[in-house]
Amino acid sequence: MTHAPATAAEEPAFPVHTFGGQYPKDTPLSDSHPPNASGLAARAMHSLEQELIGYGMAPSSSRRRGLLAAAKILEDMAEGSAKPQVYLSSLDPGVGKTLLIRHVLKALLSSSAPEHEGVAAIVCFPLLEEVLKMKDSLKDHGDEVSIWTGDEATNAQTATAPSQSRILLTTQKKMEAVCRRHDRFDQVRGFHYCGRPRAIRIWDESLLVGTETTLSEADLHGLLAMEPLRRQAPRLCAALKTLQQHLEDSPSDTVCAVPSLEEMAGPDEAQEVYRLMGDPSKPGKERDRLELLAEMADSERLIVRDNFGDAKLVGYRMTLPEDLSPLLVLDASGRCRATYHFMESVHRLPSGVKSYENLKIFLWQSGSGKASHLQDEEEKLVRGVAEAVLQRPQEDWLIVLHKDLQPRFRDRLEAHLGGRLSGALHLLTWGRHHGTNDFAHVPNVILASLLQLPPEVHTSRVRLSAGMSQTAQVSEAQSREMALGEMCHNVLQAVCRMKVRKLQQGGTCPPCRAYIIAAKQTGLREALPKLFPGCQLKRWTPSGATKLSGNIRSALQMIDQWSDEGFGDEITYKELAKAMGKDKKDFTKQVARDDRFREEVSRRGYVEAILHRDGTKGRRELKGIVLDETFPADPSTTYTP
Repeated sequence: MTHAPATAAEEPAFPVHTFGGQYPKDTPLSDSHPPNASGLAARAMHSLEQELIGYGMAPSSSRRRGLLAAAKILEDMAEGSAKPQVYLSSLDPGVGKTLLIRHVLKALLSSSAPEHEGVAAIVCFPLLEEVLKMKDSLKDHGDEVSIWTGDEATNAQTATAPSQSRILLTTQKKMEAVCRRHDRFDQVRGFHYCGRPRAIRIWDESLLVGTETTLSEADLHGLLAMEPLRRQAPRLCAALKTLQQHLEDSPSDTVCAVPSLEEMAGPDEAQEVYRLMGDPSKPGKERDRLELLAEMADSERLIVRDNFGDAKLVGYRMTLPEDLSPLLVLDASGRCRATYHFMESVHRLPSGVKSYENLKIFLWQSGSGKASHLQDEEEKLVRGVAEAVLQRPQEDWLIVLHKDLQPRFRDRLEAHLGGRLSGALHLLTWGRHHGTNDFAHVPNVILASLLQLPPEVHTSRVRLSAGMSQTAQVSEAQSREMALGEMCHNVLQAVCRMKVRKLQQGGTCPPCRAYIIAAKQTGLREALPKLFPGCQLKRWTPSGATKLSGNIRSALQMIDQWSDEGFGDEITYKELAKAMGKDKKDFTKQVARDDRFREEVSRRGYVEAILHRDGTKGRRELKGIVLDETFPADPSTTYTP
């Protein structure tokens, strides 16, 4: 795989009829691959459409076009005519891409065409659960399917050796771990079928051709603390102290020429490094640091300083070989991630973006990273989440947040819920937020902490995706593009873990809600309508989350007092202004027209209305607020730019 800007792609119109995206329960799969159908793609599409029609979901033309384009690429791979490039299908979650994989594989295994004889496939999934689901869906061809992952218990669920099965199911991590030891994919014999590389290659979900690497001051300190290294490699330790001092003294974006291990330590001590790297008795963190040192030695790397001022050497390593293509990547995030934009030879296939008109997104513009949560002494964030959950306590909720926040957050959230939630509460951590359909029945999701990568990761990812040198300068525009694309990718994948991934007749997702906490500077507010076309974007401002002026607080206290005393069913602004001792015009300007005041009275169940009052000059019409008979209502107001 090589790199540079991808070719542009036309995005077709929204689908009209689409499928729910789940594996059907207790429903036999169609094996109808009619002999008169022409080609592997046509046969797979025929059986796929028969299954969808059985659910009352006839595919729309745009969705069929996207699915057929992906099937045709797999047919070209099987017959050796596909060009050596990455083919990107950005079909939205739930529109049938996993079904397509299954039907293409079944069509291949049942084909009697001579050009398909001995053709084998490899499918890479992000999670073990997805490997097992695909294995179960191919149970009628069990002897031709095998699993090879890093988990032996999972591997044991198929009896055929990987080298003897036409269909090999694996994980992306296993693919990367094995390929790191080889320069070329055709050398990775563990993935071969009968001694030859598999022709059909499918990558489900996000593709990165490598990973970012960093060697920090703290890592060097950890190496110097290793007793075997201090004892067996004193010369290397002295060189590492010099390197550590150089990092401390250097400004950000300085190029550092890291000497080779032999130059720093001599041949004998260099061999000690390699010996310790391969010693399984050593802690994994120590071996990882030694591997990073060996990898960065004898090269030029950039020195950058993170947000805390700590210096580190940054770079990237390739984890997938260039000759892995032709490769079909099925990634809904393909339409928002900048990684594909920077890669060369990415051919975008047509894909219909579905309508999200039944999705309500509530955006609370506040910091929500790990630091924001840890510094939230007043618990505004967790109280805001609890307040949202209690709007629909009878429904299920999915909360997505950072892994190290999860235990304390759950305890605090449940304390604020006070046993009033009758629906189920699910917590999912970043890193597990893609690939799984376990929460596809949940109608509500809250992104309680937003996953944002450090700036040095964004710049390294630009270099990695574009095939730039380790020290190439990355422009501010390129870095911003990468940062926004990665954030949108994570938001899309996390939101699509819940019910929004399903589709109902008419081409829309079922009614569902997503609550997102994100700082204004992320740019997410402007990106969300493009990420979820047709969605309803609304403001989310939990009680106590907004700083209120003294005038607004006084007005709200008056409203609360009158409500408690039974006199607050309807209140004119003139009455409020008089009670506060303010001029009516000043009240209108400083209070009534303020969005914060409107949100707070809406939260209390009031709506603005024209009220009638009798006076000396007869009946008058005055602006004010009145209790909404349908309260509790949705307290959010539609976003306006």
